[in-house]
Amino acid sequence: MSGGMSADTCLSSAQQRLWFVWQLRPDGNEYNVPRATRLRGALDVGALQRAIDRLVARHDALRASFPTVAGAPVLRIAAEASVPLPLTDLSALPTAEREAALGEAVARAALAPFDLESGPVLRAELIRLAPDDHALVLTFHHIAVDGWSMGIIDRELSALYAVMVADGDDPLPAPGRSYRDCVAAERRLLESPRRHEALDHWRAELAGAPLELALPTDRPHPTTPSFAGDSRAFPLPPELAEHVDAVAARYRVTRFQRWSGSQLPWKPTGTRRGRWVARSGRRRRPTGSPRESPSDRYSA
Repeated sequence: MSGGMSADTCLSSAQQRLWFVWQLRPDGNEYNVPRATRLRGALDVGALQRAIDRLVARHDALRASFPTVAGAPVLRIAAEASVPLPLTDLSALPTAEREAALGEAVARAALAPFDLESGPVLRAELIRLAPDDHALVLTFHHIAVDGWSMGIIDRELSALYAVMVADGDDPLPAPGRSYRDCVAAERRLLESPRRHEALDHWRAELAGAPLELALPTDRPHPTTPSFAGDSRAFPLPPELAEHVDAVAARYRVTRFQRWSGSQLPWKPTGTRRGRWVARSGRRRRPTGSPRESPSDRYSA
């Protein structure tokens, strides 16, 4: 990071949560957001570096650090920043070994922890497999980006690289709001009567909800989480997908909401609900999922 610093300000509520988790596990990487892109064809490395620097200049969240002042975290935005773009050259390896070496290099870049106190919250690395074959690895900390903003970053970096190759000017309009503006707007909302109304509503909704759902598992829960999760994809039969869509349309919910609802213990006794009640001893259980809203995004 380089350049002067803006005045410190408070973190958003989401950033406070992530900062707290980082304090507990400063060497953790579960909130890393890696992005690996294969680049085939002639590559202008200098133009790519300038495009990344311009992207960082456009978005103050990418120039953030989170030092502790008087025992509390603050959001500090660097006035200027340049993200190094080191090159890892694998082109001398035998062709059969390059892809495996690429996977290892991407994993190393993606899993390295961040230092939120001093920043940066973005790392870049370029991996060369051949003169016309590269991989660009960008790794962000989730405290600065989310799934919605990653789409913006992809589009803007592509547009910026195209103009940097031609020595052109930045064609993109300035972001509508800074991240600092979004944090200030959230603070105003949290200090308004609406906050108390929302708190009262959810306290009533969640009254009596279990702190832990006691279900039999095939192994004991570890005392320290490993975060060694995984995902599995599987196709839905066409008739089941059509049924899910029809029910979602009837209740004016998304496919995701309908599918999540199908996991709840609402079915008649003797089927899924009966099993949930028998195993947990409860007829109700709370569920939740992350939420993103375009109206919450600071990037235009």
